[in-house]
Amino acid sequence: MNANLLRFGSVGFLLLTSTAFGQGMPRPHREGGFRPPPPPHVMIERLSNMSPEERQKMLDRLPPERRERVEARLKEFESMTPEQREKLRREFTDFEQLPPEKREQVRSLFRRFSEVPQDRRRILGRELGRLRNLPPDRRSERLTSEQFRSEYSDQEREMLEGLSSVLPPPPPPGMRPGRGFHPDGPPAPAN
Repeated sequence: MNANLLRFGSVGFLLLTSTAFGQGMPRPHREGGFRPPPPPHVMIERLSNMSPEERQKMLDRLPPERRERVEARLKEFESMTPEQREKLRREFTDFEQLPPEKREQVRSLFRRFSEVPQDRRRILGRELGRLRNLPPDRRSERLTSEQFRSEYSDQEREMLEGLSSVLPPPPPPGMRPGRGFHPDGPPAPAN
């Protein structure tokens, strides 16, 4: 899997995957009305588990540009370890817990991020990973430092500040959202 993607976070993968699938559009439901599309990671997992013939049939129904995006995301997903896939699921769950306006802010920032040239995207991804791991006071120091201002453009600083302030920090080793600490044993029961 792309190491930059891991640094940037699984939320980016999910947001890019959702655009590949045209997420956000309700689907007709056979009982009438509409139902929301499944989360992007579920869609990618379904494709990953299909037989080659089933997958081909599904992909053949997509417009060429969307198909390319889906195939790229599927290739990235299939190269993930089970731990990376679990991290993807957890981060998507965390993302879904954000208020709608924050989710839209994250989507907007990720769209802008995806338009940045790849060489800069790698640098920004590393910086975002560092920022997400800093305590809030140290993150604030870094974001207002002269070094930070000299290393990144106004647009890059805005993206980094926005994403690092909205995205939850990655859980520390041995912790899972909503669960107790379990470095050597099973997770504590959820309340």
